[in-house]
Amino acid sequence: MRILLVEDCEDFCRLLRVRLAKKFPAHFVLARCGHEASVFLENSEFDLVVSDYHMDEGNGLWLYEFMQKTFPAIPLIVFTSAPHEVAVNENDILRAVVEKPDFKSLYSRIEEVFQNP
Repeated sequence: MRILLVEDCEDFCRLLRVRLAKKFPAHFVLARCGHEASVFLENSEFDLVVSDYHMDEGNGLWLYEFMQKTFPAIPLIVFTSAPHEVAVNENDILRAVVEKPDFKSLYSRIEEVFQNP
């Protein structure tokens, strides 16, 4: 299982990776923005993307639109401190919008993605 984590705060990204690694046997790749994530997506295979929403150089909405056009089979979970600002409803790509720092809900939504691909 390969999970791409997209977060512009490096400390939180490391915390996110540590917390998820304790719960899921996965290989994690870290990206600092949507544009960097798009490069990883074009050059590697991923089973899931977990992304922040507010970022410079390709925010969560930009990443969602890029994935919808280019990688529609890869599910996306947005993990953000401002879930009310996410302008897209859950669908085949956007599987969940989870409010930071609710790791328990994030774990649950990741489990749902892998149980119902």
